[in-house]
Amino acid sequence: MSCKTDVCHKCESFRNRIQKAITEADKMGASTDFAEHISSAQKERDHYRQKCHAAIAGLQGHPKSTVPVPPTSMDLNDVHYTFDYAQSVLLPSHCRQEGALYFRSPYKANLFGICNDGRSLQTNYLFGEDQSIGLDGAQSHSANAVVSMLHHFFEYHGEGEKTVYLNADNCGGQNKNQVVTRCHDDIHLHFMKPYHARCLVDGMFGIARRKIRRNDVDSLSDLKMTIHASSTHNQADLYSEMSPNSWIWRDWKQFFKPVFRAVPGIGKYHHFHFASTTSGMVTVNKGVDGETTPVRLVKRGKIIPQGLPVRLEAKGFSAERAWYLYKNIRPFVKDPSKDLLCPLPTVPEPTSRPTHTEE
Repeated sequence: MSCKTDVCHKCESFRNRIQKAITEADKMGASTDFAEHISSAQKERDHYRQKCHAAIAGLQGHPKSTVPVPPTSMDLNDVHYTFDYAQSVLLPSHCRQEGALYFRSPYKANLFGICNDGRSLQTNYLFGEDQSIGLDGAQSHSANAVVSMLHHFFEYHGEGEKTVYLNADNCGGQNKNQVVTRCHDDIHLHFMKPYHARCLVDGMFGIARRKIRRNDVDSLSDLKMTIHASSTHNQADLYSEMSPNSWIWRDWKQFFKPVFRAVPGIGKYHHFHFASTTSGMVTVNKGVDGETTPVRLVKRGKIIPQGLPVRLEAKGFSAERAWYLYKNIRPFVKDPSKDLLCPLPTVPEPTSRPTHTEE
């Protein structure tokens, strides 16, 4: 068989139903359900392509600014962004990969991409497992992490648009705060069918990974340069607590939790519309041609908070993980990057626990 990615479980289930069907009624029912599933996925993909084409047309005559554009400062209403996580990049990564490294747990670099579909330009946010909100890389894909990077992107890499269209994969309703923080006047958030969500951001990840496989990458700085070199359509931002231009982890969930309530049955909806004129409300529908339903997000008697959430610091490594990397991964890292990727831990080495007790 030819190579396939993101095989849909529902598609496979429908194929099995058709193969196992005995009566004509069973065959017709399975075929009809399969056709409806494919048709629904195709409608979502056509909608995605339509918005991408509109974004390309809308940005014609608007050269990309070399300095940050303040949000809502430009009269643009068709800007479209797609964002998603890539699979973690394991470091070190060498062209001539040592076999022994395959059986160990290397340093994990997280890659979060936001693609400006109107320009085919993708910003890739890079951060290591020790730079995550949680210990040893925990909460790398959490809502706080996603919204923190999105907020930074709109401030430093956005087009200054007033209306934005966002396409995401399995990140339901994580962007409602962007209306509250005045980054946009209107937000349209869309989700394609699971496993039918192949989009431009995945293509950019593929270009970057092809470059990574053909180069030696021993640190996050090497990874940033490799992504930059992969294509003129790929750029990278590296997390740094010391840099004033780096993004800041913030506790968005706790900031809005006392005020906002969850959308009931959010998993069955694929389209969300947030507007500053109806702050605290969201319009949802299940499909691109489905019926829209308004939903109140703000709890009764509550006022939407102003300002920004508190800052969250990176948790770093546990003693066990830090010493594991130093002892097991550092020997595979090239000399100039050993102290960058796997430095000598500043905490005492944990003692191993006994496997049994003696009486």
